[in-house]
Amino acid sequence: RVANDGWTVAHWAAASGGRDVLRWIRDCDGLGVGFLKQASNGWTIAHWAAAFGGRDVLQWICGCEGLGLEFLKRATNDGKTIAHVAAAYAMRDVLEWIRD
Repeated sequence: RVANDGWTVAHWAAASGGRDVLRWIRDCDGLGVGFLKQASNGWTIAHWAAAFGGRDVLQWICGCEGLGLEFLKRATNDGKTIAHVAAAYAMRDVLEWIRD
């Protein structure tokens, strides 16, 4: 379930814009929303989506029962929000989505 570096299939799905895969993980017996909340170094699926320009994934997270806006507000272990990550990766579209 978790790679040696701490990332899960959910992190990779978020990075590639895989909302359908994230939905499948959420609905899968033995995985579910709890699996989507796992993080390595505090990086959640939202941080990965922000890093790779995944506005659609962020919107999905925002509307997902069990995740939502509070999940999007989580910071990494060293205090980075999704806005910090989006700025670091020059993801202007994500920053505009956060602002709006």
